[in-house]
Amino acid sequence: MDIVETAVAEAEPMLREYYADIIARYRGRPATRREIEETLVDEPSEDLLLLLARDNDTVLGCVGLRLAVPFAEVKRVYVRPEARGRGVASAMMAAVERIALAHDCRTMRLDVRDDLVEARALYAKCGYVDVEPFNDDKYVGHWLAKELSATGKPLAWNRRLDEVAHPGTNAGPTPDGSPILSTVDDNPAGPRTPSTTGSAD
Repeated sequence: MDIVETAVAEAEPMLREYYADIIARYRGRPATRREIEETLVDEPSEDLLLLLARDNDTVLGCVGLRLAVPFAEVKRVYVRPEARGRGVASAMMAAVERIALAHDCRTMRLDVRDDLVEARALYAKCGYVDVEPFNDDKYVGHWLAKELSATGKPLAWNRRLDEVAHPGTNAGPTPDGSPILSTVDDNPAGPRTPSTTGSAD
């Protein structure tokens, strides 16, 4: 599995799936095409880095990262249903933490809706804890943060993830466009969609 930076145009099919999923979960019914299109008006986010998780030519999931040193905010975490349970979301979270460290960010942030229980479990497993609200998004139920190592090295949790869950990992941000992580294996539309944050793992 590789995790690579991508252009918004390439990520759009995955973003559509992401929005369809979170809108449906919020509304309790399938998302309409209009609802999805209305949420996509906000794409591209010019300050958002988008990554795709791939298994050869198959896209497994996506994640976004917004850098605002000393903070980095995780957005749009999504794994396709057929790829869940394989550690894809955990690998994507580890990848964005490495990127944040490489850009001198020391605190990871994210917000999440109450109903996204799988995502909340993932973030807890990754070491994120509840903090005071850092935005006024009315759809958010939990604001979470994680302090990264001040040494500039990945946290022990990230190293364990790479060594145990993904043997053979080559990790770290790469300026030449090669995979950020490479392994040998393996909101709903009103005026604005509450797209906080993700369907995982």
